[in-house]
Amino acid sequence: MEEPPYLAFDQTVPRKYAHRAGVSEVFVTDSASGVENEFFAGLQIPRSHVLWGDRPSKWHDPLALVEACRQATFVIGHRQLRIPIGPVFVLRDIFFEVETGDLLADEMSPLDAVARMVLDRQDSADVMA
Repeated sequence: MEEPPYLAFDQTVPRKYAHRAGVSEVFVTDSASGVENEFFAGLQIPRSHVLWGDRPSKWHDPLALVEACRQATFVIGHRQLRIPIGPVFVLRDIFFEVETGDLLADEMSPLDAVARMVLDRQDSADVMA
């Protein structure tokens, strides 16, 4: 695996790329291409969130991380694969693994993370250039 490129964490991407209605619902901060079918996304999970955090905890909500990864697939589709805004996306499968066990344990700070994504299958009919 190649070292991820520099990713910014100072603001989120425009909400249209993440397919979210509200700015506060966007967890993706940046994206970049790697080698071949490899892509990276900068993610920031807030300490608390009305939708993704239903009670105070010293742990970040893992479902918020899943949502951030879901958003990252759309952001990468639009920014790196140049799929226009508008066509319907069908996300069939998503698999993720947290490589750092204590990544979700922090009661004081938002979670800055890098998602490494590998495009498993790409049909030319499915991806518009």
